[in-house]
Amino acid sequence: MSAAYQTLANPPNIMSLYLQMQQRDQAMAGFNSGLALIAANHSPPSMRQAIMESANAGQEDAGQTVGNLMSLHSAMTQQGALQDMLTHASDYDTKLGLPPGTSRDMILAGKGPDLISKMEPTDTQRNIQFQHDAFIKGGGSEEDWQKNYLPMIITGGIPGMTPDMKSMNVARTQWLADPANAGKPTPGYLTDVGKWGFYSKNLDTARGSFNGMNQALGEFIDHAGDIAADPELAAITGSPGNKFKAEHALSGTAANDLVAKMKQLGADAKAMSSRGGPKGVDQNLATLGANPEGFTDFSVSHYGEDQIAPKVRTALVAQANAYGAAGRLSEMPHYLDQYLDPMYQRGGDLDPGGPTKAFTLSKDPNLKQPTPADIDTFKHNLEHFGPKRALAQLKADGIDTSSLE
Repeated sequence: MSAAYQTLANPPNIMSLYLQMQQRDQAMAGFNSGLALIAANHSPPSMRQAIMESANAGQEDAGQTVGNLMSLHSAMTQQGALQDMLTHASDYDTKLGLPPGTSRDMILAGKGPDLISKMEPTDTQRNIQFQHDAFIKGGGSEEDWQKNYLPMIITGGIPGMTPDMKSMNVARTQWLADPANAGKPTPGYLTDVGKWGFYSKNLDTARGSFNGMNQALGEFIDHAGDIAADPELAAITGSPGNKFKAEHALSGTAANDLVAKMKQLGADAKAMSSRGGPKGVDQNLATLGANPEGFTDFSVSHYGEDQIAPKVRTALVAQANAYGAAGRLSEMPHYLDQYLDPMYQRGGDLDPGGPTKAFTLSKDPNLKQPTPADIDTFKHNLEHFGPKRALAQLKADGIDTSSLE
């Protein structure tokens, strides 16, 4: 019978059985019809119809037969599952802490599936197991977990535990679970609730303002680079006499348009400084917008070196810190690595954890890898003309820029 059940449990075997039975029925029907025709030919007309009807009487359709077999198989399977649950009923009592015989009574009453479901782990239990595994992989001990962390998680905290303590515990578990943090020292804000309060507030501010901040800083750097590369710049800067010329540049001329761009850049810097931002960003924005009149100081000897470069450098630092404060180092272009504040770098007080942006060196044999001299030239161009022009110059020189993007 067990072998027969296995056969019936296999859909292709069932189809084969159905076809065989259908062929059998067709053969039997043909044979019976032949006998009936012979008998009918030798019978009175009044008997012929009755003979033909009786030839096929009592035959069961093959599909119905298979259906009956499937119903029988289903019933036997259910009976087998019931018997298996009854066999382990005492184990269920022990596991669930029930009085002896309770599980057997529930199974016989048709509540076996409900009983089994009670032994399945809940979402909370699965989450606790995940946190346990992450804690151990992060270097924690089983004793520390059982003594300090598990009671806190199960009870939702210990007496006197603040919301900051609870959220810090969750954040620490997630930080330790990230493979990218393996071997890294745990930041102080994940062990000191005072630092955590500052960090979490800083993180919320940084995440909420990141997109607008990153776009504004990127546009500022690009516009500053446009001014530095403008061929009219030398004509209106470089001496006190040229300052007078710039102030009286005729409307509609290229010089007048350049002066307007300088004034707009100063206004943009002042507007950004009023936005504030997370730590490492707000201070740089304040510096950037502290002297908007400096953008139209045409008397400096080297406008690009004395005006553009310091301000672009400040904006690059602010942009790098915006990525770090928002925990988005995996998205930050590598040309900003050198401008990221140490507090957001590996092991820093505000290290957000996680990976940095991945890159793959080009396999194009025609491209060269940048040398230290190439990197120095790139940095100079980056701070004077912005990343678009600096990267474009390297590419024009046949240098692979993947490690900088």
